[in-house]
Amino acid sequence: MVAETERCNDTSREFLKKAHHNLSVGDLRKASEMGWGAAAVKVKSVAQSKGLEHTGHIQLWNLVNGLAQDTGDDELRSLFGLAGALHTNFYEHWLDRDTVIHYPGNAETLIRKLDAVA
Repeated sequence: MVAETERCNDTSREFLKKAHHNLSVGDLRKASEMGWGAAAVKVKSVAQSKGLEHTGHIQLWNLVNGLAQDTGDDELRSLFGLAGALHTNFYEHWLDRDTVIHYPGNAETLIRKLDAVA
């Protein structure tokens, strides 16, 4: 379980780097999906470390909601919601450049917060 958790953490960091790279070359759709991926895989890492199921979006949301409730940090929900908007943007391509530029930073904030509670 520890190895799987660390693999998820590594993947999250890798996806975040790819999000920033894709932003730098102007590929907003790929940057969006990598930002979402970084956040989602980090939540999976936390689930893995706690021995919780993490195979679908609802389980990830349930974990984030539980962490927000346990820690009193409602920003976890908001940050994960913004990451979800990035996921949708990959398919719909509706967010403008300025928004996409800021959202991976929100994913980074979420990842830092999850590092602190994991």
